[in-house]
Amino acid sequence: MSSSTLFCATCGAANNLQAAACFACGQSLTAPPVSEQAAPQRLLKQRYLLIGQIGQGGFGAVYKAADTGFNNRLVAVKEASQNGNGMHEQEPLSAIEAFKQEAQMLAGLMHPNLPRIYDHFSEEKHWYLVMDFIEGETLEDYLAKAPDGRLPLKEVLAIGMQLCTVLDYLHTRQPPIIFRDLKPSNVMRTTDGQLYLIDFGIARHFKPGQLKDTIAFGSPGYAAPEQYGKAQTSSSADIYSLGAILHQMLTGVDPSITPFTFDPLHLYGYSTLLELEVLLLHMVEINARKRLSSVTEVRRRLQRISEIARHHTAPLSYQLTPTDHVLVSPSNPVLTPSSITSKIEKTGYIYGIYQGHSQSITTVAWSPDGTRIASGSEDTRVHVWEPAMGSEETTFFGHSGYQHAVKDVVWSPDSTLIASCGAGSDTTVQVWDAQTAGQMFIYTGHRRMVNALTWSPDGAYIASGSDDSTVQIWEPTTGDRVFTYLGDRRTFWETLAWYTNKRQIYALAWSPDGTRIVLGGGNGFVQVWHVLTRRVICSHRPHAMDIVALTWSPGGTYVASGSKDGTVKVWEAATGNLIFTYHGHAYSGEWVTSVAWSPDGKRIASAGKGGTTVQIWDAHNGGNGFTYRNHTDNVNTLAWSPDGTRIASGSDDKTVHIWQAI
Repeated sequence: MSSSTLFCATCGAANNLQAAACFACGQSLTAPPVSEQAAPQRLLKQRYLLIGQIGQGGFGAVYKAADTGFNNRLVAVKEASQNGNGMHEQEPLSAIEAFKQEAQMLAGLMHPNLPRIYDHFSEEKHWYLVMDFIEGETLEDYLAKAPDGRLPLKEVLAIGMQLCTVLDYLHTRQPPIIFRDLKPSNVMRTTDGQLYLIDFGIARHFKPGQLKDTIAFGSPGYAAPEQYGKAQTSSSADIYSLGAILHQMLTGVDPSITPFTFDPLHLYGYSTLLELEVLLLHMVEINARKRLSSVTEVRRRLQRISEIARHHTAPLSYQLTPTDHVLVSPSNPVLTPSSITSKIEKTGYIYGIYQGHSQSITTVAWSPDGTRIASGSEDTRVHVWEPAMGSEETTFFGHSGYQHAVKDVVWSPDSTLIASCGAGSDTTVQVWDAQTAGQMFIYTGHRRMVNALTWSPDGAYIASGSDDSTVQIWEPTTGDRVFTYLGDRRTFWETLAWYTNKRQIYALAWSPDGTRIVLGGGNGFVQVWHVLTRRVICSHRPHAMDIVALTWSPGGTYVASGSKDGTVKVWEAATGNLIFTYHGHAYSGEWVTSVAWSPDGKRIASAGKGGTTVQIWDAHNGGNGFTYRNHTDNVNTLAWSPDGTRIASGSDDKTVHIWQAI
């Protein structure tokens, strides 16, 4: 194990090998010699036989040795030298005294990711620390051998969770221990993937009330900004360093090249893992107060990202058998068949009609795995039921206390959770278990009614749009808000306010690749913006009246918007360029209530208030394909099945129809 870092003999700060002067104190640097040969055999304390030098630290050397008093087991012996004075501006400790302090601090630690301390002693004006000899290589050397310096996502997440575990152990000591020099060269890796933190030379105890550190310590690129003398370092500094390491392992970019600058992960092929990108950006925040509060939280999020990455697959197709249309039975009175046949042959064939609600259907959503439907109603309830048999699984009553209609319902991508919002005085979003209807969390961040919800494709976040003119992105099980989006006031909201002073957000949709959100509001305005950078990509006014429905093409290139002006516009998401206008509802005097793009991208389904139909038409040119006419009142909502074969449509006639779409 050889060092690729040059330590300053004056202050102990770690520098790049090419550096001529210390970045921290400005003193000139001379690379300490590190022998690749066996050192002259010396017996320390008449027990530890030095075999060879394996490293060089800021205050001395590290040796491989045999413990002759314990069956010649291999140990590492760290030696403090008087060459570096190790002086602190306000705490005049010699290098030896600082080394003793380190030894005493480490001697009381016991953790699987820390080398054990066996002994510490002084001899011939040197101080020695005896610890586990770790057979392996540094994480820095391991990364150097990886293709492009990058590791597989699964391995990066595992490394991150291991480091979180040991950092949490250090941070929860009394007083807390801040490592302050977390970097790949200070992490040892064994052949089985076990990690060890090494070199506690600049670790320190956190002192509540102290305003700043006495001197800058750390390694360029990995050290947090506050380690450069601007503030006292807390556990947040280690979180920053961990974020820098995770980013390096994922991208292959050495953070010491451009300190404090980290490119978004989607530029390196991680476009579907929004939560990971957001997590890293929060870890390497320049402002320490904006970082995550603890490594426990970092580890929890890494664990969840690991589970998402492991289980995230394409939605399961729900296949109908020839007998699935026989839906009526004495024990299942809420679903009635339109007819009993032995074959499913034509578009518009009704598989069943769900009649479980007592008032108008306001929203319907098909679970991503294709096995269940959630329907919301003016009766203030959300029902979850099986589309094949129509049997009601559970009912959510979370909005009944407000006595207002359910506005919107969305499923989590893994089909385990549902989020819903209510009308009127209900300003909350409820997140609940799809199986039991047990309430998981109530989000209370909005000040006025929430109109639209959309779940990020990776399942990590929910975006909610409200009459308070904001879009808020938040974590569904804790409510932790990522940010509140107010729009680009110059290009969108000021124009909107000037025109009608109507700022409500009525429609919202997350792009399939997880990078963008489109919102629609009063008087026909839409805006597409990048989730991470919050940069406005496209802002325009395709409609003359309020936009109430938005849907992305499966490839994420186009958006279809439905409006009270009776039209559906298909336009390019990047530019706003209009592709064509569908007038099928306008001709009959309807205003569009719902728009949905088929999973195969070939068709669009839309419904309108003022009529009883659902239109299915060609997504490329607006040509009519089929008109469904079996509802007896306004159709308010619709959803495609994940396999693209069926549609669920909900109406003011208090029913949800399941029918053949192709």
